[in-house]
Parts: sequence; structure tokens; C-alpha cells
Amino acid sequence: MPCFFVLPPFRGKGVSRQLLTAALAIAQAYGADAVEGVPGDPATKQRTSAASYTGTVALFARAGFSEVARRTKSGRVIMRRQLGQPRGEDPDRDEG
Repeated sequence: MPCFFVLPPFRGKGVSRQLLTAALAIAQAYGADAVEGVPGDPATKQRTSAASYTGTVALFARAGFSEVARRTKSGRVIMRRQLGQPRGEDPDRDEG
């Protein structure tokens, strides 16, 4: 999960959560085994909401992600969610 671009008037209204949920559904539909994100941890480094474009640890944790590593002092955390379904067919593939 690279970044969430949410305009200021819509921040704090669950838009990032909805984007993350949709991205997980798409990844699973295309057969992904796992998804990773590198959110910031506000407890490690204070950020403005504009600087939290990669999401927060709390957002990813609520979506079922687990911490994998903390390799930098910048407050970035590598988190992963196993999707746990076998690889499926391409949902957009025309069987016709």
C-alpha cells in the first residue's frame, strides 16, 4: 500500500479506512497472498495529518495487519496482512 491522498476537508472521516478496505478486496480478487504497507507511527514521531499520507499503524492494525519490522528512526513500520485465500482467476478475464 503506497499512499493515501485524502483532501483536507475529508480527513478524519474514514476515507483512508475505506480506501484500504477496497485495496485489500482488489488484491484478494487478483490472487494476492499478502499485502504490505509502511505506515507511520505517531507514537514514534509526531506528524501532521498531511504527513501521514502512508497511513498510521492504528489504521493498518484495525484492518488486520501485523507489524513485521521497524527499520528506520523515521517512525515507519513495515506491516503485513496475509489474505489467506488460494490464488483465483483474474476477475476481469473474459471467459467468452
